[in-house]
Amino acid sequence: MVTVTNSAEVIQTMFAGTTDEKTLVSGSSVTENTTNKVIVVTYTANAANAEIIYVDETTGKQLETAVVDGKYNETINYSTSLINI
Repeated sequence: MVTVTNSAEVIQTMFAGTTDEKTLVSGSSVTENTTNKVIVVTYTANAANAEIIYVDETTGKQLETAVVDGKYNETINYSTSLINI
């Protein structure tokens, strides 16, 4: 019979622009009769925003700026029909 006690704790890998629900998964004792253990870690995209600057191509003058909220690495829902130029 093989018994492993105090297996190592695992520190979760961080992915850029995300927050995970667990930063540390604790270890446990296992034997050859221990069933597989599945630990699910959910990553959530962090809040982010994009700054959209409209510039007149002829004059180089900045016409308007819009800041749009969204989530990291997700498509932002934005329409140019919302601007007042």
